[in-house]
Amino acid sequence: MTSHRRASLALAMSFALFAAPAFAVSSIEYNAGLQFNFSNPGARSLGMGGAYLGFSDDATAAYTNPAGLTVLSQPEFAVEYRSTRYNTPFVAGSTGTNSVFESESRSRINTPTYFAAVYPGDRWAIALYRNVELDFENAFEKGQIPITFPGLPAGSFVRAAGSAIDAESVNWGLSGAYELNDQWSIGLSAVYTQFELRAASVRAENNAIVFTQTEFADQNEFTYNLGLLYKASDKMSIGLAYRRGAEFDTFLRAFDGVNPDLTGAGAFNIPHQIGLGLAYRATDNFSVGFDAHYVDYDTLSEDPQREASDSKVFFDSGVELRLGAEYVFSQFENPFTIRAGVWRDPDHRFAFQGTPTTAIQFVDSLLFPSGDSEMHYTVGFGWALKRFQFDFGADLSDPIKTYSVSGVIRF
Repeated sequence: MTSHRRASLALAMSFALFAAPAFAVSSIEYNAGLQFNFSNPGARSLGMGGAYLGFSDDATAAYTNPAGLTVLSQPEFAVEYRSTRYNTPFVAGSTGTNSVFESESRSRINTPTYFAAVYPGDRWAIALYRNVELDFENAFEKGQIPITFPGLPAGSFVRAAGSAIDAESVNWGLSGAYELNDQWSIGLSAVYTQFELRAASVRAENNAIVFTQTEFADQNEFTYNLGLLYKASDKMSIGLAYRRGAEFDTFLRAFDGVNPDLTGAGAFNIPHQIGLGLAYRATDNFSVGFDAHYVDYDTLSEDPQREASDSKVFFDSGVELRLGAEYVFSQFENPFTIRAGVWRDPDHRFAFQGTPTTAIQFVDSLLFPSGDSEMHYTVGFGWALKRFQFDFGADLSDPIKTYSVSGVIRF
């Protein structure tokens, strides 16, 4: 999925250099392609398209929907490892005046993404978990872009640029759940989020660097998650979850070779999320799930400096629709399960919207075009032994391909 942070200092520095024939626009390119991992943890969930809020019936519920922990009847330990391949689009250069073309930068992340330990009691349960929601590296270069716009001098252009980013956000959570009655369960997670960011961009003219910017952060913050599970019948359950995103300050520094170093504070806001899920167990062997997740991306682009300049570059919040199913071959001594799913990731690129009326808006419209919503297709399988369950899942789309293996041990 795609994201961004506020960068007010970067925009202020852009205005300081704007009068020159060679433009320096806001150095936010390294943020525009940022990818979060908002899929529910576990290879089982991944194989079902992430449609798992209504199920939440194993140790991954500690993050997905803590209310689901009351479903467990014995202690569990879960662990997951994911390999994710990113193809991130970016404006790479010019095909002529006021014309650009896109390319893709590629990166791969291989890392343990989740573990949890759950201890259930009589109508209650507690759990500890660790979940990686952001682990992203990216680097790219773009060529010079000649432009014309009313009021600009002849020969104006957007400078060639290079950007790189390395960002990670890890959640440590303590979850608790309580079964109010045979139908309703509630859950709460206290979440400690660790965030690290290292990013840089440079702009060049005539093969010489004329502008540099760096952004750093190494911070921690407490947030929370809420969960609700309603068992409508033996066949149907409904899950509701709210995840509060953490907010962090960043430190920005820039130098243009003429003025003294400019420094200031930026911000990085992880989107808030709310999801509603339905699980239907049609038979003892076949189940289907449907989730709708609202992701509040537009909080990422709150920036007084950009608003003051009448910027029209925004994030759009969106609703992820997820559908998945699984079938259990229970005739075997160790049951075997196959899974499949599909989900739609709405376009949430940091993009220009509307018609440009100023030179800065025009440059933004070239550098930050809107994208397309992406369809993801998922498959998976699993084996259930007496005390151990092994699962594999794959989530495939044009920009992102994710492969997951996970295991659950029951004591």
